[in-house]
Amino acid sequence: MSSGGFSHWERHYEATEELKQDDGNVRLNSEVHRFQEDTSTDAYAIVSWGEMGGGYLSGVNPGVRNSELTLEHDWESNADMEFDSRYPTSNVTGTQTESWSASISLPFGVTATGGESYSQPNVQTYDESNPWNNLGKWRVDIDSTHTKRYTAQVNPGSTAQVDRDDCIDPPMYGPTQPVATVRVDAEFKDTMAPSYTPRYTKSLYSVLNDVPFEC
Repeated sequence: MSSGGFSHWERHYEATEELKQDDGNVRLNSEVHRFQEDTSTDAYAIVSWGEMGGGYLSGVNPGVRNSELTLEHDWESNADMEFDSRYPTSNVTGTQTESWSASISLPFGVTATGGESYSQPNVQTYDESNPWNNLGKWRVDIDSTHTKRYTAQVNPGSTAQVDRDDCIDPPMYGPTQPVATVRVDAEFKDTMAPSYTPRYTKSLYSVLNDVPFEC
């Protein structure tokens, strides 16, 4: 994955989870970026790729179809996800490839700006985020025959301020401190299964941590 428009932020790491099984494939990759200045607040950015694979892929039962894909960025309680600091910020229809950027205002007039590219196949993506609860959430409805059979994906991003005023010595969480939890839920339909068990969901999640904040 590319660090894109966040390459100038000071810290970068990735977390990847994957399931490859005969009843459907699921993959979750997240990049975490941090922008730190000499203030009580840091800026963090998460860019995630959620992907699911259906029955026309090698190793997957031929009756499996992709149905729905949901990806969440659930920021911790010490974070403040601003209202326009995510992408997509509205529903997206059909095949799209575009760039986005977001800015986070930090104390003393410091602004952290970054961005990434966004792409999706022929699907309908709904922005179901709740910035009041520091939650980024995107749901993908899969209609096209090709995307149901092969691969569906979504790669949203969100940014947040993270307050360091509450950090203690020694750190409460030990060698690392949680930043956010990223989760993907992939709903499949098995066209060869009995009619009473056609749909099932497979989930992956990553708890994103960082080194203790400097106090």
